[in-house]
Amino acid sequence: MGMAKLLQEVKTEMAGGKIVVKIRGKEFEIVDEKLAVAILSAFVIKEDMKRLEKVYQEYKSYIVEEAKSFLKEAQTVSFIVPIDEKDKVECKVTFGYEYVIPPEHVEEVKAILGDKFEALVNVKTEYRATKKLVEMACDADNRGELAKYIEIKEKSPVVSFAYE
Repeated sequence: MGMAKLLQEVKTEMAGGKIVVKIRGKEFEIVDEKLAVAILSAFVIKEDMKRLEKVYQEYKSYIVEEAKSFLKEAQTVSFIVPIDEKDKVECKVTFGYEYVIPPEHVEEVKAILGDKFEALVNVKTEYRATKKLVEMACDADNRGELAKYIEIKEKSPVVSFAYE
């Protein structure tokens, strides 16, 4: 039996909103039908959300995989599904990437860049290449000297929906 159906049955069979209140091991009863319905409704919604989150993640993973097949150099793809002549649902998938210099390659990059290191690298717990450094690493004039030390990490894709 589904949670929503269970809740509906509980609501209709509820004996006047009786609730047992427990505080520091002591129990007493109150009657509050509105509170009882709110508690049961919240419980059912929470359980439905847990179940739906798993289903949502499965759909999202499928959408992301399909979106990848449409992208070449762009980072965003939108899927628009017409519902009728006026309404549609748009699903936008945006991919992002980080350019990271792994700790084991920091010294080599510092040696190559010299005084330019601080201007071209954002230092956090990870060393992140700036857009300018990525351009330099891809430039044929550097003979790929920098590129071998920079890793590209895919960020988690962002999926959003709009109903119009």
